[in-house]
Amino acid sequence: MRKTALALFLPVPLLSMSIAASLPFDGSQSFFLVQPCFAQASGQRSSTPQQSYISGLAFYKAGHYREAAQLFWKNITDEGGGPSAWLYMAHSYYACGERDKAIQTYRTVRDVLKSPQEAAVASQYLARLDPRNEWKPKEGTVAAAPKGSTNIKKRIEIVRPRIGHPEVSADTIDAIDEAINKIPPRIMKILNDARVSICITPTMIDKFPEGAYQEVAGYEGGTDKSCPGMYSNGIIYIAQHTVDERTDDVKTAFSRDSIEETFLHETGHAVDFALGAVSHTDEYKHAYLLDIAHVPDDVAHRIRYYLQKSTRGQVESCAEVLANLMGMHNRQSEDINSVFKNTIAVLKKRIGL
Repeated sequence: MRKTALALFLPVPLLSMSIAASLPFDGSQSFFLVQPCFAQASGQRSSTPQQSYISGLAFYKAGHYREAAQLFWKNITDEGGGPSAWLYMAHSYYACGERDKAIQTYRTVRDVLKSPQEAAVASQYLARLDPRNEWKPKEGTVAAAPKGSTNIKKRIEIVRPRIGHPEVSADTIDAIDEAINKIPPRIMKILNDARVSICITPTMIDKFPEGAYQEVAGYEGGTDKSCPGMYSNGIIYIAQHTVDERTDDVKTAFSRDSIEETFLHETGHAVDFALGAVSHTDEYKHAYLLDIAHVPDDVAHRIRYYLQKSTRGQVESCAEVLANLMGMHNRQSEDINSVFKNTIAVLKKRIGL
């Protein structure tokens, strides 16, 4: 999908911070909410970010930090966003009180991405948030789990339909329940420790009405009307139907097999993030590039979506490999398993399978 590049002057976080307020975090302690300072005039730089990044900055500046975090994550996963998107996502988590996610994301900027300017900013925020470097995530998680049930089946939201759309059916709910039952215990522990939740919606625009007017990366000019599933900010979203972009007619409900495949793929994204965005690590990138170096032409055509020589290729291949490890078997599974042998080894090692 072609996009028009926009040349913008973007703010650069300074290495100084101002304390805006002291907010309760978990009822037993307080921490300082940091408002990032921004350079003006001579401190500005020119860049050509992609749409989710631009939108994330707009939400961030408007004080809508949760929405900003989701958009920066979308930029990272769908548009190849780099260290700046990770840094602003950390700022967003911090500003809305999600201290654990903020610390882990700042650590990713400092220790994994290692871009000097962003790493320096992340280090200063970590010095304020975790001055003794004592914070540790629970095993296999990106951040300490928020309150809630430890069983993912107890963290399922069913969205009510809008404007005459069909309700979510018992068959769709049962298909997802069966898919959950396939997930190996070790991966289920990662999901439950991270308190990943599930949202089942008649169509994606029943959950996100504004998405009917916003182009979505990966859908060739389409909007959320065409989206069958996604992962964002700790939530796996699954749509029972898509909507015709031109007529707004609701299309036939997905089959049980299709719903299961979509669910397991999006769950793969959830596991990737819960492991600290393993798809962005040097170890994963090295394995991925080795795997895609010599793929037969006929196989390459069938799995071309996962062979993109970009961050997006890494992210999508990671989700699909994880889906296979969780029990997905479809027409592409054999190809995925034969091509991504090094990638599979990296993920099995990280998960402990």
